[in-house]
Amino acid sequence: MVYDVAVIGSGPGGYVAALHGAQMGARVCCIEMKDIGGTCLNRGCIPSKYFIASVGRLISAKRLKEMGVAVQGNLDWHKMTEGKDKVVSVQAKGIETLFKSWEVHLVKGKASFLERTKLLVENEGKEPQEIKAKKTIIASGSSPSSISGMECDGKVILNSDQIFDMKEVPSSILIIGAGAIGCEFACLFANLGCRVTLVEMMPQPLPLEDEEISQTFSRELKKRQVILYIGTRVASLAIKDGRAYARLEGGEEVSADIAIVAAGRKRNLMGLGLERIGLSDIQVNQRMETGVEGIYAVGDIVGKKMLAHVASREGIVAMENALGHNMNMDYRFVPSATFTDPEVASVGLTEKQARKEHEEVNVGKFPFRALSKAHVLDEIAGEVKIVSEGRDGKILGAHIIGPHATELIHELSMAMALGARLRDLTGIIHAHPTLSEAFTEAAFAAQGLAIHLPKRK
Repeated sequence: MVYDVAVIGSGPGGYVAALHGAQMGARVCCIEMKDIGGTCLNRGCIPSKYFIASVGRLISAKRLKEMGVAVQGNLDWHKMTEGKDKVVSVQAKGIETLFKSWEVHLVKGKASFLERTKLLVENEGKEPQEIKAKKTIIASGSSPSSISGMECDGKVILNSDQIFDMKEVPSSILIIGAGAIGCEFACLFANLGCRVTLVEMMPQPLPLEDEEISQTFSRELKKRQVILYIGTRVASLAIKDGRAYARLEGGEEVSADIAIVAAGRKRNLMGLGLERIGLSDIQVNQRMETGVEGIYAVGDIVGKKMLAHVASREGIVAMENALGHNMNMDYRFVPSATFTDPEVASVGLTEKQARKEHEEVNVGKFPFRALSKAHVLDEIAGEVKIVSEGRDGKILGAHIIGPHATELIHELSMAMALGARLRDLTGIIHAHPTLSEAFTEAAFAAQGLAIHLPKRK
């Protein structure tokens, strides 16, 4: 059989692309060398969010006494791990069921190019097989980056994949890297009672977020007794007497039961046989096409925005074009969601970026502590911040730190995609009491007219 499209990788980019192609009537195979669902399902988004949700319920249980509900909240790490495994298994079986339903052929093994329309699939213990396909979408994903001299042993020094193999909660933990992954785990383990030290070489945690939002997040970390070093590099990391010892570039030493290296991710380029089809690297245009006709790439392997939801959209765009349609990828209104405590989410330009690109910029902010619903939830930390073009009020960016930020951001993402202005937000009636009332208030605040804020001096 000659497939219309072969997809390498079954993560959120690959499996979505494969399903979309089959739905369009194409003959599609999806080749997976390890676990269906990729990093996101097995070692990333879903396992980490299960842990975060579990610990979130633990924290809520501890607060219930103040609300008149007597509940004893206890942690069982083993049960949490079992629950995580069950969710992952159910989701993986769900993808397989979808493949069968839409007649996507799942091929297990590692794929490499023999030529532009021919792939070799090798699976340990089985005969290699050749796959012929008119087009190919590469969705081979990424792996945790390593730092020279800080090799992970999987026991004391871990990468972000290995965290899920921990048998118990350590009493102390050192996290190197305060991006989304590092900050999520810092909050998770701090809420579990660990002594957490977080080290970041950039001037702020969550370096890609708005500076003001990051400052607020830094204060929240300190409230949770997280020791935060910013603008600091780890000079060395070693294991002594079964513990991790780090020396910071300023000479200070930090020790912990466990160290997590969360210093980003690297693209899985090795072993694909790209040289056989004339590719030394993978770069794509707006159609997700590489420099070789009929070869597309999506997800982390592209290296643009390493987010699961971006990979899924890229997968749809690539498959549309592979099957003769015309579609471009648009990154302008991609929401970012970080499941810290409190949550952080954003879309569009930060205030600093907006002031570089536009002559006049207006900023409206509204704190959650001024909302009734936030008090009902007993989660009053954080704010909504809307950045707009000063002349016509066009929304340029939106930033949230606070309860359910990762859900709330999508209203502002859609507003921006539809070209909304401040007057559009102020004209929307939100139900009361809800957290989303903060959007209208922030839009009014940009004009100095927020109903539930004191008059500006």
